[in-house]
Amino acid sequence: TADMCGNGLRCFVAWLNNELGIAYEPMTILTDAGPQHCIPHVGSKGQVTGVTVNLGPAKFKPEVAISIQNERYTGIPMTLGNPHFVILRPARDGEAAIMGPKLSTHTQFAHGANIEWLEIVDSTHANLVVYERGAGLTLACGTGGGGAAATGVQLGLLASDTELNIRLPGGVLRYRVSPDFSSVFMTGPVEKVYAANLSGSIDN
Repeated sequence: TADMCGNGLRCFVAWLNNELGIAYEPMTILTDAGPQHCIPHVGSKGQVTGVTVNLGPAKFKPEVAISIQNERYTGIPMTLGNPHFVILRPARDGEAAIMGPKLSTHTQFAHGANIEWLEIVDSTHANLVVYERGAGLTLACGTGGGGAAATGVQLGLLASDTELNIRLPGGVLRYRVSPDFSSVFMTGPVEKVYAANLSGSIDN
C-alpha cells in the first residue's frame, strides 16, 4: 500500500473544505510518509477547485540496472512520499502493463516501488506513465509525477524552481522542485465526480 497519495490528498483537502466547511490555509495532513502541507485554491463559486501539496524532500540513490527476461532496465531509485524507480525513456506499447508488476516487486526494492517511464519533451515539459505498486497502471500518480520531475531536475534535464508540466494519461499535473530538493510542490485540479452512501456490511 502507498505511504501517501498525492492525488488523494488533493481530493481529501477539497472534501474537508467543500463538504465539511473546514477551511485552513495552509492545511497540514498527517500521513504515513509524514506531514503534508496543502494549500487549497478557491474558485469563483467559493469551492476548492485545485490544491497545491508540498510532497516533501526528494531523496535519490545511485542509478541501477535490473535484468528481467533478457531485458535490461536502467533507472534511478528515489523516494518522494513513496519509493520510485524512474526510467528515462518512454514506455513501449504494452510494456508498462506487462513489465510494471515484475519491476515493481523486484528484489532490488525491499518494499516494492512505483515504476515510472519518463519522456522529456523540453526543460519544462515531460510525459509520464506510472505503474503503481499494489495498484497497477493508473491514469495519474501524484508522487510518481513529483518523483519523475525531481529526477529530471537532478539529471539536468528539467529546470529547477520553475513550473514543470508533467503529462500523464489522465491529464497534466504541475510541479516545482526546489534547487536543494528539500521540497517538491504539486498543483492539480479537483472536481467532484459523484456522491454515494454505503450501507450494510463492507467487511467482504
